[in-house]
Amino acid sequence: LYSDPTEDTNYTIPTATRDGYTFLGYYDAKSGGTQVINESETVVNNLMYTANRTLYAHWQAHSVNYKVEHYTQNTDLSTYSLLETQTLTGTTDTTATATPNAPDGFSENTTHPNRVASGTIKGDGTLVLRLYYDRNTYNVTFNKNHADATGTMSVQTFTFGVEEKLNTNEFARTGYTFTGWSTTSGGSKEYDDQGIYTIDAGDAIIYAVWEENEYTLTFDKNASDASVDPSSQNYKYTDTLTNMPTPTRAGYTFKGWFKDAAGTGSVLTDSMTYNAQFGATNATAYAKWEANTNTNYVVRHYKM
Repeated sequence: LYSDPTEDTNYTIPTATRDGYTFLGYYDAKSGGTQVINESETVVNNLMYTANRTLYAHWQAHSVNYKVEHYTQNTDLSTYSLLETQTLTGTTDTTATATPNAPDGFSENTTHPNRVASGTIKGDGTLVLRLYYDRNTYNVTFNKNHADATGTMSVQTFTFGVEEKLNTNEFARTGYTFTGWSTTSGGSKEYDDQGIYTIDAGDAIIYAVWEENEYTLTFDKNASDASVDPSSQNYKYTDTLTNMPTPTRAGYTFKGWFKDAAGTGSVLTDSMTYNAQFGATNATAYAKWEANTNTNYVVRHYKM
C-alpha cells in the first residue's frame, strides 16, 4: 500500500469471514500491531512498503447458539426419548457445560455412553450437548393396618412410572378377609392382591383393607316338638347377638340359648358379641327347656 493510494488502485481487499467471530480488520502483526484496514475493509493506515508484506486478520469471538438435549429413560428401561431441547448462547471457542435438569422421578445417568456433558462452542452453532436421565427406584412398605393383624412383608422396590405387580399378601386377621390395598389407612380398596401398581416419585406406604366376615348362627330348638323362626341368622364377626328368636314348645318354658345342647354355662344374651362366644366360624346355639309344673291334665273315672 502506498502513502497515496490514488497512485495505484490496482489492488483488491479480500473479504474476511469466520463463523462465530467478528472481523476487526487487518493488522500488520498476528497480535497487536497496527491496523491497516478496518472492519469495514477501508484502508485507514497507508504505509509505504518496499517488499511484499502479509497483513493479518484480527477477530473477536461473539456469542453463538448451542443446544442441550435432555433425554429420559422409557418404561422399557432400555431406550430413551427426547424430553426437552434447550437453545443457549455462549462465546465461540469457549467451553460450555450442560446443567442437569432431571424431572421428578429421574436422576442423571452420568455413565450413559452417549452423554456429552461439555464441549467447545462452535462458531457455526452446531455444538449439541446431551444429558440422560434414568428412572429412580423407590420402596413400597406394606402396612397390615390393624393391631390384631398378623404376618410380615418385606419392602418391595419399584421403578418410577413403571407398572409392576405387587407382592402376594402375607398378612392375616382373624374374623376378616383381606380384600386388597389402599393408599390411605382408612381408604377403600384401590389395588387387588398382586395387582398392578405404579409408584410416584418417592417412597410409599400401602395399607391392607379388611372386610369383616359374616357367620351363620343356627338355632337348634333341641326338641322335635318345639318350633323356632327363623332357624338361623347371620352375624358379622364383632356383632352383638341381637334379635335372637324365641322358640315355643307346649308344656315347656324357654330358658334361653346356650352354646351346648346340655344347656350348661352362661345363657347367651344380646350384649354378647359373636366373636367372643363362637370365634371365627359358623356355630349352633341350643334351646334349653324347663318343663312346666302347672300343666293341666284330665283324670276320667269309669263305673261298671
